[in-house]
Amino acid sequence: MDVEIFYSDGDSIQQSQQILRQVQNTVADRPDAIILEPVGALALPQVARAAIAAGISWVVLNREGECEIYGRGLNSSSPAY
Repeated sequence: MDVEIFYSDGDSIQQSQQILRQVQNTVADRPDAIILEPVGALALPQVARAAIAAGISWVVLNREGECEIYGRGLNSSSPAY
């Protein structure tokens, strides 16, 4: 198993951009899952939707009750927690 760790230095925009670059990678280079602790108030719902639509599992640490918004309108087998 390969693991890549990205540090956004407390910058929510940088965090969003780092994750979005991974989501938009070629299929062969995309991660199987993204695990994050959001820097900002929200857990990046637009980026989460893009990840789930791309078949990438999405796990958010230290947040409650937000994961149901990620999968709305998506037909995906990728879990979101």
